[in-house]
Amino acid sequence: MAVDPDTQRRRVAVAIAVTVVGVPAVWLIGDGTTENAATTSVATVAAAAVTTSVHDADDPLGDPTSALVDREIDVSPAGGRFIAIPRIEDSATGRASFSYDIAEPDLCHAAGAEAGRFVTITNLDNSRSTTCIAAVTPEPGWPAVMMHPSTFAVISDPTEAPIPVEYRW
Repeated sequence: MAVDPDTQRRRVAVAIAVTVVGVPAVWLIGDGTTENAATTSVATVAAAAVTTSVHDADDPLGDPTSALVDREIDVSPAGGRFIAIPRIEDSATGRASFSYDIAEPDLCHAAGAEAGRFVTITNLDNSRSTTCIAAVTPEPGWPAVMMHPSTFAVISDPTEAPIPVEYRW
């Protein structure tokens, strides 16, 4: 069923007229006064007595100025706040690299870890981690953690060695 374009135009014109006249009329009839509005009693309990205060229904929360006036401003120290995070036992931070002298991919050297312990090594730059077994005797000049090249590649690009790590055992 097709609608005549003239009929459709008349319907739109009537809808616009009702909106233009009706919305302001409703707004003017309800002029926003609170003459007949009910008042609300709010009881506050003091240490020794009970007092009652009356507020307009327009402001059910009361007078907000007291909250703004009584505020104290906390200025942080010059260096900012310092949050102390305790060191996890059996963990350390240091530099990590790789060596082709390490024969097996699951073996590594971690300074401070006992031989045979599983060591979790986390790259502090990207949060990637890997696990190896501390079983390699360090050579002079090695960083705190030394891994097989394929194990190192799990946590970082080999061209970035040495990298900052946290290691736990």
